[in-house]
Amino acid sequence: MDIEEYAGKHRHFWNSAQVPAELKFILDNNSFKTLIDIGCGDGALLHRLNSLGYLEKMDTWAVDSSESRLDSVKKIDNRIVTVQDDAQLLEKVPDSSFDLIVTTQVIEHVYSDEDMMRSIARISRKGAIVYLDTVFKKPYGIYFYRNKYNQLVLDPTHEREYSSEAYLYNIIRKNGFSIIYSRKDQIGLSILNFFLRKLGIPSSIDSKALSLLTRIKVPIPGYFCWKILMVKH
Repeated sequence: MDIEEYAGKHRHFWNSAQVPAELKFILDNNSFKTLIDIGCGDGALLHRLNSLGYLEKMDTWAVDSSESRLDSVKKIDNRIVTVQDDAQLLEKVPDSSFDLIVTTQVIEHVYSDEDMMRSIARISRKGAIVYLDTVFKKPYGIYFYRNKYNQLVLDPTHEREYSSEAYLYNIIRKNGFSIIYSRKDQIGLSILNFFLRKLGIPSSIDSKALSLLTRIKVPIPGYFCWKILMVKH
């Protein structure tokens, strides 16, 4: 599927974003100068961080392969540097430049998770903290999409859905990171977001009422959001 076609079908609505508790804790207890959101989508997380005042004192970058999604990010705050780039390679992102790296639900989409972690290591400063989350699938987790490998998956564009902690931990550690936190939370499907997409509602819609309604989710058995915090040696 073309990246812009995918971006149009899978919007990240600003009203539905919540700052993960783990990321909020890190932001509340540290002082960061630079932040990069890799695979930022329509900017839902950045919009929430900005509305809470977290971006005021940080140089903030947003990376995505979709031009239309970056156009949405630009509406949040014109100080955010937007870069159209491959999350796996980050060829347009300078080395050793960031002390906080965020990537949510992205690594399962790239062809090589090893290349992506290598790129994250390259752009990270010594002591940088990375917040990464992805899909973790239990053996009983079965969804109705099939990816290009004919595997039943939560999203047809997923290259993989992790079922082993050791596999990803090994990639993280060999790229110079120590894991400081790991947690898995049940994934739920927002019925309201499903209908907003079907109705073609712009992703930049921002409503407190809709924000509350999008928190109502139907649990998807066997699927978890795996949250990992790591620090660069």
